[in-house]
This record gives sequence, structure tokens and C-alpha cells, in this order.
Amino acid sequence: MIDKIDKTILRIMEQDGRISFSELSDQIHLSKTPSWSRVQALEKQKVITGYRAVLSPEALGLDLQAFVQVRVNSDRQHMFEEAVQRHGSILACYATTGEADYLLHVLVPNVAALDELVRTQIASMPGVKGLFTVIGLKIIKRHGLVMDCLPQ
Repeated sequence: MIDKIDKTILRIMEQDGRISFSELSDQIHLSKTPSWSRVQALEKQKVITGYRAVLSPEALGLDLQAFVQVRVNSDRQHMFEEAVQRHGSILACYATTGEADYLLHVLVPNVAALDELVRTQIASMPGVKGLFTVIGLKIIKRHGLVMDCLPQ
């Protein structure tokens, strides 16, 4: 069971995954050993699933983000999902309700690369029967915090 202290740890670590145990301990008013034990328990429970650097796509020349709605034949969905897993330009894939079966978040350098990705690569994935693409013009909010989604 996650208690108030664990939630505080999660909120702090979600904002700064590189925080030292010394700093974390100071902020939650516990010594280092109990703080470390709590973080280990949260990792073991798979509440904390990893640590990573957050990269700037623009600094790497990946200036165009788009969202592709995909309709797929129901008997080929598993094969489509496997193809999506293997494709590097697809950042995320969600099974959805509504007219489309999937929503893909893609990241590419430019419009020509998006055209190649959508009309050649995604369109030829197993079972694809329809595509609708929306280009993101401006990012209003990039990385929300999971802890902010919990009721207070």
C-alpha cells in the first residue's frame, strides 16, 4: 500500500529523477536508509519502472511530431501491433475507441519523412485499411506528471 510519504517520494522523484538520497531524505524528513528502502520497495512494486534522460527532439533534428489514426482489419491487429513495436519513428501507440483502432504518436525530421513514414511504411503494415494524420504545430504541454493526475 502506498502511503503519504511514498506519494511525496514519487512526486519529488518524478520531478527530479536524479535527486540524491541525501536530498530526498531531507525533503521527506527521514534518514537515508528508510528513504532508500522506500524507493527500493516502490521499484519492486513496479510503481517506479525506470529512470531515463528526457531528450529534446528539436536539438536532434526531429522537428515534426504527428499523430496518425489507423484503422486495421480485426484479424490482423496482433500483426499490426508487432510491426509497430519494431518501428523506431513511432514513439507511442494506443489502442483506441471511436472510428480509428489505433493512435500513433510519430516523430520525424520533416514533412518528406512524414510522407514516407505514413504513406509507405505505416500504410504497408499488416491489416492497415485506413489512415488519418494530424501534424502537431506547437507543443503546449510536453511532460505532465503522473502524480498530478491522482485525486488530492
